[in-house]
Amino acid sequence: MDSFLKLYGLYRSVPRWKVALSIYQGASSRLKWLLWSTKAFFAVFASLQFILISNWPYFLLMLAAACAWGWLFYKAHKSAFSHEYSAHPERMKYFERDYQYVRYLQFREKLNGVASRQDIQGALAFLSEQIQSNSVPPVSSHPVITFLFAAIFAILGSAAGHWPAKYTVASLLVLLVLLYFSYMILGAVNTTQSDLKEFKRFLLWARDEEPEA
Repeated sequence: MDSFLKLYGLYRSVPRWKVALSIYQGASSRLKWLLWSTKAFFAVFASLQFILISNWPYFLLMLAAACAWGWLFYKAHKSAFSHEYSAHPERMKYFERDYQYVRYLQFREKLNGVASRQDIQGALAFLSEQIQSNSVPPVSSHPVITFLFAAIFAILGSAAGHWPAKYTVASLLVLLVLLYFSYMILGAVNTTQSDLKEFKRFLLWARDEEPEA
């Protein structure tokens, strides 16, 4: 258990939000300005769309601002981790979800000189028991997500047939936005089981690469 606690502390020191924040910090001044500008445009156009429900241009501009932000964020991500992409192009691409390989490289750097192969093996043995005895439902089965999906299908079904078109569209937009942000928030708060499984993956990679003791 001692090896597990020591190494798990190193794993927890490289959370996702720190990597996401480093993208903004490492981006050029021009990219930073564009990222915050598209966020502001999205907020303005979304507000106007919900105030002026029948005004479709604002809805299209809101989508355009969201797409522009997504593209700019991808450019900033590639720029901030250009060294990692050049050194490990395939791994960075395959394990890019939740900045996984970036965080692994940071975790591996913290391991070197601190953890021995014996520490890693001990932590892996303890993890195998912990993962088997821990069970948490996925985000998709969360009651909030289930309720929002049910509300969307209800509006699309019998309720929508009796409502004016503008109220139906407005309700769907509100529910879709709530669904999107609820999924993001609930998904960002990782379960203990998912953290342990990712930690185990990092340890297996580190074991195979034999970090220096």
